[in-house]
Amino acid sequence: MALRINGRNTKGVAFLDPYGPHLDWRTLEALGTTKKFEVIINFPLGMAINRLITRSGDIPDSWRAGLNGCFGGSAWEGLVYAERTDLFGDTTRHKVDDAAKRLLDHYVGRLKTLFGHAATPSVVRNTRGVPIYYMLWAGPHPLGYRIANYILAKGDRITPPKKRSDR
Repeated sequence: MALRINGRNTKGVAFLDPYGPHLDWRTLEALGTTKKFEVIINFPLGMAINRLITRSGDIPDSWRAGLNGCFGGSAWEGLVYAERTDLFGDTTRHKVDDAAKRLLDHYVGRLKTLFGHAATPSVVRNTRGVPIYYMLWAGPHPLGYRIANYILAKGDRITPPKKRSDR
């Protein structure tokens, strides 16, 4: 994807809201290499991406291809799976307990490398308090980074809506 941005004062913000691992890393590379864009991403780690990563590591090829596109390669797989040897000497593959955190750290680290700055993510939870996605920001400017960090820190204080019976 070739992105052409003309003019010194041309800048932009891209709000990216994929419904699964459908935001291809090449799109972020195209935006990041311009050094003129900030991105705000609804990263659906809990509600979509983490569900595609099976406990056994037996992942359908189409899911793996989507995850490779999302993360820009297959390095994610080495972060979320470990091998275990049983009493009989057989080796099995299993998903590590902190797989979601590892994936989030990996993704944010890659955003920081690509854009120059990446704010601390803000978790968005469902009504039961379970993380469903993370709000991410990345951009080329230190001031944007400070502002985004300040704003995203407010997201940690989001509480589930009250049920009608609680009102």
